[in-house]
Amino acid sequence: MEEWLFFITIPYASLFIWEVFAAYFKNREFKKPQIIRPILYFGIPVGMILFFLGKEYTGLVLFALGLVSLLDWKLKTNMFIQLRTIQYIAISTLAMLIFNGYLTWRPVVLYGEAYQLGIRIFTIPIEDFVR
Repeated sequence: MEEWLFFITIPYASLFIWEVFAAYFKNREFKKPQIIRPILYFGIPVGMILFFLGKEYTGLVLFALGLVSLLDWKLKTNMFIQLRTIQYIAISTLAMLIFNGYLTWRPVVLYGEAYQLGIRIFTIPIEDFVR
């Protein structure tokens, strides 16, 4: 039951944070971070390579990030260069450090080291920060 509730509450909380930023903060675009988008495209081939080398968790995360950035460009939503996105990432990263850090420190949540790079920030796998 907890797993099912996790997949309902976390997306809801994420959308709630996003909408709060939309309601209270004026959205602006940054011109300089546009270099980020082409770098994110490399996630597609690098993710595929890592996936087939046995690092499935890391590979899927990088592949999804590259694919989402490509869709962002194709659909002209420009989410990756908006101030609201950077604010959202900062707030959700802080929440992840607190809650995911606690769950992996206890350890309530365990990750298979064979499927990821093994690099951690505190007790959290680095792949979790890519979301």
